[in-house]
Amino acid sequence: MRRETETLASWARDARSLALGRLAAAQAPDGSWPQILVDNAMPAALFVIMLRTSGLIRREGQMDVEAGLVRGMGRLVNPDGGFRKYGGSPSGTRLSRVCNAAIRLALGGARAPGRPAEWARKNPRLDAAQEAEVREVLRRSEEFCRAAPARRTDELETDLLLFSPLMVAHACGLDAVGPGHRRVLALLACALRLPGLLPASRTVLHRLVEASWPAAMILVAGLKPGAAPSRRVRRLAALIRSTQDPSGGWEIGSFITLLNVMALARAGAPADDPALVAAHGFLARTFLRREDDGSASFGFASSVVLDTAYALDTFVRAGAPPGGGGAADRALRYLLGVQTSEGGFSFGSSVARDSEADTTAHVLRSFGAIAASSEEETARAVRRSAEAGVASMLRRQHRRGGFNCFRRSVFDGHRGSSSVVKQVFLDLPTADVTARVIEALADCGMDARHPAMRRALGFLLRTQCANGAWWSRWWAGYLVGASFSLRAYAKLGLRLDGAPGDRLLRASQRAMRRGADFLLAHQNPDGGWGETTAADSDDALTGIGASTPLHTAHIVSSLLRAGLPVSSPVIAAAMGFLRESARADGGWDDAQTTFSSLARSQYYACPFLNLVLPLDALTDYLDPAQRRLGRHE
Repeated sequence: MRRETETLASWARDARSLALGRLAAAQAPDGSWPQILVDNAMPAALFVIMLRTSGLIRREGQMDVEAGLVRGMGRLVNPDGGFRKYGGSPSGTRLSRVCNAAIRLALGGARAPGRPAEWARKNPRLDAAQEAEVREVLRRSEEFCRAAPARRTDELETDLLLFSPLMVAHACGLDAVGPGHRRVLALLACALRLPGLLPASRTVLHRLVEASWPAAMILVAGLKPGAAPSRRVRRLAALIRSTQDPSGGWEIGSFITLLNVMALARAGAPADDPALVAAHGFLARTFLRREDDGSASFGFASSVVLDTAYALDTFVRAGAPPGGGGAADRALRYLLGVQTSEGGFSFGSSVARDSEADTTAHVLRSFGAIAASSEEETARAVRRSAEAGVASMLRRQHRRGGFNCFRRSVFDGHRGSSSVVKQVFLDLPTADVTARVIEALADCGMDARHPAMRRALGFLLRTQCANGAWWSRWWAGYLVGASFSLRAYAKLGLRLDGAPGDRLLRASQRAMRRGADFLLAHQNPDGGWGETTAADSDDALTGIGASTPLHTAHIVSSLLRAGLPVSSPVIAAAMGFLRESARADGGWDDAQTTFSSLARSQYYACPFLNLVLPLDALTDYLDPAQRRLGRHE
């Protein structure tokens, strides 16, 4: 056993050194670790439609961008020819129709009577082979749409139900969509005037409707080509302009910004309008990714703040302390610079007024790793930022202890997964967010005696499932929900073999032990762990799936922090899986669709975490391994 431990420790030291180098190399000059999130071809299609219908396609280099995007969209189709919602999902008919409209624009095949010539001009940057490839994608997708039933019961496209017909009509230069959409928009307008309607949803559904409604109303207004906009359209356009962020965007994702650019152009704004130019620049630098082969992809969101917090925490824990203006210092300055006026932090940095508890918790945890080793002036800045962040998180705590992401919920959370309706309308407190907030509060000096902490611990006790797991809202399934809860308990000093005296802590330690037992029972024969998105909908699939590097790295870190000894066969098997699943250059490729934007409906992959979570696991493994072998780095 000692020889095997020495062999794994030797590999882990080398692997950690390589992983630190890869993480440092991925840092941007501004100190952040940027990543765009791509789940399907819809954002790319909307960007193409936006370029054409706004006239921004005339800007330098945009024909090249469009050609790259329509080529990249072809990689996001299923074998049946339809465009997929996310990796492993069925094809979506509404999604495919929007993508088809965008491709027709690029190929010069869109009908746009009375519109400018560039609206339907064929893209000259597609060579003959590329054009043939794109046309084949379009042909197969159109066949899929013709063959698909009018309604599909296996897909819930809440983001497409209203806007996909609107986007298709707009791409074709039509003046309006059907009267049914006008009635829906009228109902949404009424909902905006009812501030007492589901107050818990005002930062989820209400804000989405509030941000998209003016643009949608302009696009369905039936404005004729060349006609002067009505007073109502001008008023709606002014409202859109008044809410544009200094960054050039609207809201944290790409969708609202794309919609607003199209609406302003429909209302008469020329392509050189400062608002359109600023929005185009924001979209291009935040969500557009160019590939080496000339293709491109376009994301629905940027998780730059969250990813930078993840990376900073991992970077410092792995032995790269702050000081000297290095990577950790640059990341810290970046994070301090994007804190919102409300005191919290946003998932992405695109809109200054956004903040939510989950990203704030990640940032404060990274501050906990860096503050102790920082210079005094930096440490003071970190403490001030952390105090404001703690206040921001505590304002979101439900009276029964749980935390959700956005504005404090009036409804409590529960065991197991939430329905799509509850997620969209309520943003209920969940165990995974609560566990991460507990960790952050503990890193900021709050112990288990604090009333807020005790309520949060009570919430974790109430939401633990009968099998010992916790459901995770933002990472599909139950394995990582249990893993995050173990980390929260460990941060408060609880250990799997401990015996705390307080009644609440004794109950929490028992819950911790049950959570660990759940994880141990679901370790795969190859030493790893894995779970699929199907676990959100089918309890029989809880904890079941082929092993993945991200699941395994996260869970082995949590077990080690919870007190499982490094000499345990469980740990040895898990580290063995990470060693065997590494690439020849020592990195990892886990592209499984694992993360939830809307559980049971919409998921995405997060390749950036391949740079972070295995490095975390190596660090957690090496610390006790060094002590056991009598070595210290």
